[in-house]
Amino acid sequence: MDKVRDIEELRALYIKGTPQQRYKMALDRIDNPDCLPNRLVGVVCAIEVLVKALLINLRADPILLEDYKKEIQFKKLVDLLKELDREDRSFPDNFFKSVQWQIFRKAIEYRNFFMHEAGFLREGDCKKLIAASEEILGVLRSKIKVV
Repeated sequence: MDKVRDIEELRALYIKGTPQQRYKMALDRIDNPDCLPNRLVGVVCAIEVLVKALLINLRADPILLEDYKKEIQFKKLVDLLKELDREDRSFPDNFFKSVQWQIFRKAIEYRNFFMHEAGFLREGDCKKLIAASEEILGVLRSKIKVV
């Protein structure tokens, strides 16, 4: 597996950009809503929304539901996925040691980076991050009835 570019290396490049360069990148993202960084943000956000909904749905006591929503609101996505797995064995054995899981963890970092920096990443790297994210979304999707 080719290594996805290190996010710290990319951050260091972006921090050196002039306001004009960074503004141009932001406009490029706006003008290209179907670009891969936007897709990655969308897929990872979809995973976050779905895992929170699944965790909330597992709670049977409606009285405690609001407290639980507040409890998970700011938890890290990695922690939420592991919590879901502990509660209902969502993922195959050894999944959290797999290459796809490691790539997905990078996808979360890049989602956060893309949301705040309006940056770009090499197409091949973006596609790897999206593929790992879509695999996890597929596991979660299998737990619900999609209409």
